[in-house]
Amino acid sequence: MFSESTNAGPCRRCQAALPERPGGVGSAYCEGCRKALIAEIEAAADQAKLSGATERREKDRLEDAAERGDIVCDNQGNPVLDEEGRARVYPPPPPSRVSWLKPPRGPAYEPPPGPVQCPICRGHGWLAAPGPDPQKPWQRVTVACTCAEAQQAARTAERLKAWTEMSPALLALRFEGWMARPHLDEAWRTARLYANGELREKWLVLTGPPGVGKTHLGCAVLNWRWEHREDGKALGKYVYAPDLLADLREGFSDHTSEERFERYMAVPLLLLDDLGQHNATMWAQEQLGRLLDRRYRERAETVITLSVAPQVLPRPIADRLMDTGTGLVKVVTMAGPSYRSGR
Repeated sequence: MFSESTNAGPCRRCQAALPERPGGVGSAYCEGCRKALIAEIEAAADQAKLSGATERREKDRLEDAAERGDIVCDNQGNPVLDEEGRARVYPPPPPSRVSWLKPPRGPAYEPPPGPVQCPICRGHGWLAAPGPDPQKPWQRVTVACTCAEAQQAARTAERLKAWTEMSPALLALRFEGWMARPHLDEAWRTARLYANGELREKWLVLTGPPGVGKTHLGCAVLNWRWEHREDGKALGKYVYAPDLLADLREGFSDHTSEERFERYMAVPLLLLDDLGQHNATMWAQEQLGRLLDRRYRERAETVITLSVAPQVLPRPIADRLMDTGTGLVKVVTMAGPSYRSGR
């Protein structure tokens, strides 16, 4: 880059005396001039790169302006040329200082599509219809569009689904997904008849060891009722027995325990899962006894799954669960190895 001299002469730039170096070989520039030349060369290189980038950006701008029709034209439609003979364009907006942060354009970076607009009401949800008086044709009344009715029905369905308090895993338990076993076919058929309202009994009690599918059949009844809610079938609510007691106990703090109790009583179809798995305190037995006695006397539809022997429950509760003589309770005993462990 810099020439070397074998003789110690003056600097070629500032004419300052240069010291001799061992071997007789030295630089033609002093140290200060050498550093200044290096800085100038680097600055010239950076300027050359900047000029090339500016030229490419100017070319892209002209091409984009031509596509958009932003070329400056005279009254006859001819392009107006500048001093260098190039077509003038309307000045573009100043380049963004963070333009390099913007993602490239393309299908992968396009925003997600918005909701499809109704072609009838154009997304308003309402339509103007003639008034009820034919003598006043200028009157208009607003009516809901079919899209608004569909959205309202969807929102109502979501609220009803949330009211059932069934998790997505429980909502997936249906009669169609039952893993058939010959000795459990009768339990499956009985639950299906109960869901369809073809049994005269109002209570369905599923007993058996853990893992034989009692909760599956109970949730399948609720899901079947949900799918056929338009037929006038009563919707059901799921509740885990220990959670029911915890909810009633929580009402002590705000004095809403009785109100919560009445909400469970008002459920058209109640699935009480895993009865007997709660802490058998006197208060818990009393609350469960009250709930089951009220629903028993009012003949309210109730599905109960039981993993313990009825004899371990208080006698008033066990007597109602096993009441097959009055035609109110249908007891189904399920036996066999567990679906979970295979034992």
